[in-house]
Amino acid sequence: KKMLFDAFDFGELADILNLSYTKRETIVDFIVCYLEIMTEIASTHNVQAGFIDNGTLDPVNMRIPTLDGILATCKRNISLEEKQNIIDNFDEIFDSFEKHGCMPESVHDAVGIADDLDPHGQVVRREADANR
Repeated sequence: KKMLFDAFDFGELADILNLSYTKRETIVDFIVCYLEIMTEIASTHNVQAGFIDNGTLDPVNMRIPTLDGILATCKRNISLEEKQNIIDNFDEIFDSFEKHGCMPESVHDAVGIADDLDPHGQVVRREADANR
C-alpha cells in the first residue's frame, strides 16, 4: 500500500491525478484487493482445471496429450491418410485451439476430418465450442 500511496503523492500519479485522500485510499484498497483476487483466481489448480475440462491437458500427468492420444479419442479407427491429413493441416488446427480453446466443427469440416459415428451409425457432432 505504501508504494501505491507514494505513487499518488510523489510519483507519476501525483502529476496526473489530484484526488482527495479518501478517494486515493479507496483506489489503493481496490488495487490491493484486486491483486489478491486475481492471485487466487489464477492459482495453478484453477488454471489447470480449465485446460483439463476442454481436453488440452491430461488430468493424470498434467501434460499436453500427444497426437496419438488425441486421435485415440475418436470413436472409430483413423486411417494413416487421415492422420497425415491432420499433420498436414496442423497449423490451422493449432490456430483454432489458440483462438477458440477447442477445435470447432467448422475447422473439422474445413480440414476434412470425417464425422464420428455412434454405435447406431448416426453422426456424432462435436459441439464443444465457446457457444455451448
